[in-house]
Amino acid sequence: MVEVLGIPLYDRDIDTAVEEILRSLKGPFVEGNRRISATGAHGLVEARDNELFRQALLSCFINLPDGMPAVWVGRWKGAKQMQRCYGPDFFKTMMQASAKMSVKHFLCGGKEGVARQLQQNCER
Repeated sequence: MVEVLGIPLYDRDIDTAVEEILRSLKGPFVEGNRRISATGAHGLVEARDNELFRQALLSCFINLPDGMPAVWVGRWKGAKQMQRCYGPDFFKTMMQASAKMSVKHFLCGGKEGVARQLQQNCER
């Protein structure tokens, strides 16, 4: 992890993030959430002005760098392997990697009916 504007951001790539998340689900149960955020410069700046949003990001299991400005700052701070972890790409990789596992995914946001449609698409 590397801190950017006080928020710890994941300092590797999507495939490694997915591996680490899935590995954290195996073995003995460990208390805590596995909430993942994909946030970019807008989210990092918003977290400076909005304490509730800042606390939400700080409570995440992993904050993925969803934009290149955060990656550039992270690399400048020494995270040389840091890659952009674009939210939709992470989502697709995670769904494929966990398809045959007994894992529950909870999604938040979106308009009425979007979550159901997304579920159907993932099931296909």
